[in-house]
Amino acid sequence: MSKFTAFGCALAVLACAAGPALATENGTQHYPIGVNTVEDGALPPPGMLQLLNYFQGSTDPVITNGAGNKALPKFDLGAEADAPRLLYTWPMMIGPFHYTTGLVQPFVHLNLDVMGAKNHDYDLGDADIQNYLGYASPDHKLFYYFGLDVYVPTGHYRQKDLINTGSNYYTFAPNANVTWKPTRQWDFDATFFTEFNTTNTSDKYHSGDDIDLDYGITYRPLANVPQFGLGVNGFFYKQVSDDTQNDLTVATNGYRGQEFAVGPQFRYDIPFGGFVLKYQHDFDVKNRPRGEKLWLEFATPIFGTPKEPAHPAL
Repeated sequence: MSKFTAFGCALAVLACAAGPALATENGTQHYPIGVNTVEDGALPPPGMLQLLNYFQGSTDPVITNGAGNKALPKFDLGAEADAPRLLYTWPMMIGPFHYTTGLVQPFVHLNLDVMGAKNHDYDLGDADIQNYLGYASPDHKLFYYFGLDVYVPTGHYRQKDLINTGSNYYTFAPNANVTWKPTRQWDFDATFFTEFNTTNTSDKYHSGDDIDLDYGITYRPLANVPQFGLGVNGFFYKQVSDDTQNDLTVATNGYRGQEFAVGPQFRYDIPFGGFVLKYQHDFDVKNRPRGEKLWLEFATPIFGTPKEPAHPAL
């Protein structure tokens, strides 16, 4: 069976300091919302080490307030991030599940221009340690896994800097992921992600907890080229608790953020891997940067490829 897992990586791609118009500290979160839209529930087969890589380029020319309107007259944030990810599925079973571990280390480049103040940063982002239990149905139509991502503050951070590629706090992120393939032509994917943050020890800022739903639908129109698919992707992000600083609610509404996005995606599968190109347009954004995102993702096995031939449409 051939699987491309387009899931999870720690991209600290939106770190900036634009004053109190931003929800969560600096208007960002650890989980790269929108990353997981293809083969969300699929993990490497037992005994396989897989390399995945995620590149995101984004531009956010507007910072929004709680009503979704422009909060600053001059704001422009550009970000490029590349995050290699290693996933290994252990051969032993835990009941009906296989156990998979993973590690992601992002590299991030940020450029910020806010009301005449300019700064950039190119450095490591915060690492992500992953532990999952995964299941694949015998007919290879249903795949799902669940587990915990732990984001560790290993990225570059200095409190006095205008922008940083690291966040200087831990995040514990339970998540669940599913892929359903009712036919050879259709794939339906979804990821539900939650984040629970610790406090930034430098400025005593505590970013509110949040939830995110990534989704993707793929259709394979060419019977003679079943590896090719096209479809739609996007996400729904919502902050569900207030930001606080020194144990006091920030402003009167806690600067809770939200962000939705939708766009097209294209994929091409290879045995036990594949390539994805996708675009996402933001809308209904509040207390966060609003802009456009472009993703390029791929996966390939390093070792441990199973002996059986790969199904071209999986």
